[in-house]
Amino acid sequence: MDPVRVGHFIRDFVSPTETFVTNQIKFLSLGRKFEPVIFCKTSRENIADSDFQPTVLGNLLNPLSRKIDDLQYRYLRRLSRSGARAILGKIRSDDVRILHFHYLVDARYYLEVIKKAGVPAVVSGYGWDVSYFPRSFKGLGSYYLKPLIKYMDFILAMSKDMKKDLLTIGCPDNKIIVHYHGIDTRRFDYPQRSYDREEPLTVLFCGRLTPKKGPHILLKALKHIREKELSHCPFRARLVGGGPMRERLEGLVLKNKLEDIVDLAGYIPHNDPRLLAEYREADIFVLPSLIVRDTRTGNFDKEGIPGTLIEALASGLPAVSTYHAGIPEVIETNRNGLLVNEGDEEELAHRIADLLNDKNLRERLGRTARESARKLDVRTKTGELEDIYGRAMSQKQSEGTL
Repeated sequence: MDPVRVGHFIRDFVSPTETFVTNQIKFLSLGRKFEPVIFCKTSRENIADSDFQPTVLGNLLNPLSRKIDDLQYRYLRRLSRSGARAILGKIRSDDVRILHFHYLVDARYYLEVIKKAGVPAVVSGYGWDVSYFPRSFKGLGSYYLKPLIKYMDFILAMSKDMKKDLLTIGCPDNKIIVHYHGIDTRRFDYPQRSYDREEPLTVLFCGRLTPKKGPHILLKALKHIREKELSHCPFRARLVGGGPMRERLEGLVLKNKLEDIVDLAGYIPHNDPRLLAEYREADIFVLPSLIVRDTRTGNFDKEGIPGTLIEALASGLPAVSTYHAGIPEVIETNRNGLLVNEGDEEELAHRIADLLNDKNLRERLGRTARESARKLDVRTKTGELEDIYGRAMSQKQSEGTL
C-alpha cells in the first residue's frame, strides 16, 4: 500500500531555529505510512535539510501574480486567489490527502487552501503564535486567527500549559490534542559521561539570546555565586546562541566583571558537530526561561517546551530551569533536574551552586534526566503524530467529506 501524502505548510522554510519542523518531516519520511510534501511561500538558500525540496509558491506564479501575492501578504497577511489556486492545483496533482500546518499564524495565511482542499487539516502551535500573537494589535491577532479554528480538524499543543492558552483564545477543547513533536535523543545521547571531571566545571546555556530564554538572569546568578562565594568549585560558563540580546549581555559581562569565567560563544548551527561537543563538554545545563511582558501593550511571550532543554537532558546533563510554560511537564524538581521561580536570580544561583558543589547530585539528576528524555524521542512522537493523522482522516470519512 502506497504511503499517504501529507502536505506540510509553513510560510518560510525554514529558519535555523526551527529544526523541530524539519525533524518532524524527516522522521515522518522514514516510516511507511505517510510521505511528506512541503509547501512554503519563501525558502531559504541554507535550508536545514537538503533532502527536502519544498514547493515554493513564487515558483508556481507568473511575475504579476507573485507581486500581487506579496502585496496581499504584506498588507493583509492573506494568500492571493491566484496563490490559493496554484497550491490547490499542486495538492490535487500530488494527491496530498492531509494538511499539516506549522504555526497558527502560518495556517491562517493559507486559510483559503484549507477551506477548499477538502482534506483533513491539523496545525501545530509552538509558542509565540499561541501566547503573544493573539493579543497583538490590541487583540486583533486573536480576531485574525478566529476563522482558522473553524476549519481545523485538530490543533496540536506542545504542552498542557499551551492547551490552556488555546482554550483562552477560543479553541474548542475537542479539537486540541497535547502532542510534543519530539527530539532526536539518540543523537545527543552520551552514556559515557563522567560526573566527576576535573575542575573547572562548565555551566552551559544554549538558546537564542532573547529575554524569554533568560540569559541575563543567568549572568546575574553567576555574579551572585561569585560575590557570595556559594561554590567552592571553580567554574566557567558558556552561552551558546545568537540573538538581539548579544550586545546587552556583553555589557553585563563587563559591568559585573565576569570576563574571566563567561564566554559568549555565538550561534552554532543545529546540525554542526560543535553543538554536540558543547553538550558533552558541559557539566551543568541552565535555561532560566521566563514570561516576557510588553508593558506598553500588555502582550506576553513564553516558551512551549524548549528543544535545547530536552537535548541537554538526553545527553545526561543535570539541568536547572524554571517553573515556566511546559517545562514542569518535563522536569520534576529534584528527580531529573531542578526548577526555580521565574526571574529569581538568587534562587537560581543557589541551585547552580548545589550542582557545582555536589558531584553525587549531578550524577543522580543527570542519569535520571537521560532516562526521562527517551520518552520524548522523535521516533516515539512520530508514531503518535501518525495516529493523529489517522484520527483526522477517520473523522473526515465519518463526516462524509473525504
